[in-house]
Amino acid sequence: MKNLVLVFTSVLLFTVSSFSQINKGNWELSLSGDMGFTSSSTESTYGAYHEEYDGTSEGYFLVALRVGYFVVDGLEIEPEFIETAVEKETPCFDLGSNVLYNFKIANSSISPFVLAGYGVGNSIPFSNALFYNATGSLDIGHWNLGAGVKFFINKNIGIRVEYRHQQYSYDQNEYNVSTSYKVYYNKLLVGISFCL
Repeated sequence: MKNLVLVFTSVLLFTVSSFSQINKGNWELSLSGDMGFTSSSTESTYGAYHEEYDGTSEGYFLVALRVGYFVVDGLEIEPEFIETAVEKETPCFDLGSNVLYNFKIANSSISPFVLAGYGVGNSIPFSNALFYNATGSLDIGHWNLGAGVKFFINKNIGIRVEYRHQQYSYDQNEYNVSTSYKVYYNKLLVGISFCL
């Protein structure tokens, strides 16, 4: 671990500063840790029987990998891949794509951004599990809205901090029981970006 910190610090100290990362044709590889809380609600109907449940708030942690490409100065298309493994559970996958607009501040290494996106996965937060593998296919949709800021340390490396609001939706029909799941996330993501 000490060697990793030493290598990372050396890269930061010996890289020449130039802040043109959000220009057309550039790539950005980003890795973020995700820490936050989730709450859920379910609604079931069986004939005349109707039940609603509002769950308690649960904390969680996961990692997301993104590869962004700047199609024009400031405008970035960013596919995203998330895999979550919970002990004794089937792995959960989430594939999404976000559109970001990065604002350039003159003579600054800070770049605020806004984002919107959509994705699909095979999982939703459920009960006490962080993620629940609900289906064998990528059929659970979700949308993202968010904002954040990138703090460029040098030409190639930046710290990324962002807030996201997400909604996952899934309908299930089993044994004549119809259940609709809607799960809302409010996330704070902190990570690192490598500009190529």
